[in-house]
Amino acid sequence: MSQKKPERISLFTNNDSTAKLFHDGRQVYSAYVDLLAEDLIDFWTKDRLYGRVTPDMKSIIPRTDRLRQIKYTATNRTIFLLNFVADAWEDLVLEMRDYANRNRIVVDSPWAKLLATKGLADANIEYDNHLKEVIFPPISDGYLAIKEKNEQVVDFKGFLKSISPLLKHIAKDVPITRTGFIQSKYCPVNCSGLVVEISDDLYSDDFPKLEKYINDNNFIFFKEIAQKHGFMIDKNAPWRLVANVASPAMKKRMAKYTNPEDFFLERVYFDYSYRQDITNLKVYLYDMYETFRTGNPYVFGYVTKDECTITTRPTAKERAETTLVSEFGNLGTFGDRWHLKTNFLLRKLEMGNLPPTRELLADLRLVYDVLDTHGFFDADYYLQNYLLRTQKNFT
Repeated sequence: MSQKKPERISLFTNNDSTAKLFHDGRQVYSAYVDLLAEDLIDFWTKDRLYGRVTPDMKSIIPRTDRLRQIKYTATNRTIFLLNFVADAWEDLVLEMRDYANRNRIVVDSPWAKLLATKGLADANIEYDNHLKEVIFPPISDGYLAIKEKNEQVVDFKGFLKSISPLLKHIAKDVPITRTGFIQSKYCPVNCSGLVVEISDDLYSDDFPKLEKYINDNNFIFFKEIAQKHGFMIDKNAPWRLVANVASPAMKKRMAKYTNPEDFFLERVYFDYSYRQDITNLKVYLYDMYETFRTGNPYVFGYVTKDECTITTRPTAKERAETTLVSEFGNLGTFGDRWHLKTNFLLRKLEMGNLPPTRELLADLRLVYDVLDTHGFFDADYYLQNYLLRTQKNFT
């Protein structure tokens, strides 16, 4: 139950390495691991979106009613996984502990007494942090601090008009919608509910990956036992286990909770992200405006007092208070058409394939036609299918 260690390599990297050493070291690490083990999942390349999108590239989020708190966790950590993954994790832990108790593996191996340190990362919380820490600060602290932009904001309509050019510019490089976020590098792979980790080691430091995990005498043995329970090991974070939903072991555990014909269908374990993309964004934009208005209740300026002498006097106009219902009602300025148009433009910008203006307007008119004839939900569904047909990989 042991493996022969190849000669120790000398080229290790971390984020403090020079660019060339970093690149070369990662290539050596990748080749080294490939030599030792096959069938590892690779979130850095080919498996980047595993568990976060459907086969046709729809972003998905685990349903909360399909989650379960797991046993065998590090001290004071409350960790959730999808129910069938939680079952597989607990079975794996018990089997490895049994091997350790019978001296089939060394007791100081990282696989001997597995304790989870990390499981599900809530996509909604991660998205909330993304907007508040990455997207909004440049707008509120920088863009709206510019006198010209500040003076445009007398009400919510003026607020959106003022920040729209910046949002469009940002969306080309950084996701703004929740769907775009889930498909981006900003979203943790743990958001799928399929991932459990047994260490807080650094993802960027290759040395302990090899010394502590890959070169451990029981690594190959553990990999085989993990596969027996339906798990894959992450090539670039070997303390991370990922449920292989296509494996017989995972399908067997799914059968406890759902019809075998519905295995891993998104309607069973996941919700589509797009259904709440703009609804969520509306709330954030409204809150952002109200926060800005509360902290900056007046628009200051000057008016001409006497045209003959061109004298002026200062003015202070109070910014208009608003409500979500008044601004985003179905028939309001920012109703269904604004919802669909905003989703259309932001997603096309995020995907990096915004068409020429004439083509864009023609495509948008088709969405409006569906809205007028069949209603909002059919129009939203039509829009999502259109976006999927034209999607490029967004990284």
